Amino acid sequence: MRFGFTLARQFNYFCKYDINGNHFMCLGIKEKLPQKEVLNYCTEFDI
Repeated sequence: MRFGFTLARQFNYFCKYDINGNHFMCLGIKEKLPQKEVLNYCTEFDI
């Protein structure tokens, strides 16, 4: 992907706003988690 970012779902990281992992990106992660992990933003980002 662009600028070195990759889809986070490749490493089992997901976001509650993009649960399918189609748009949530990461940078610098090299190891895949053994199970799915859903990351949350700070409460200021809640809609």
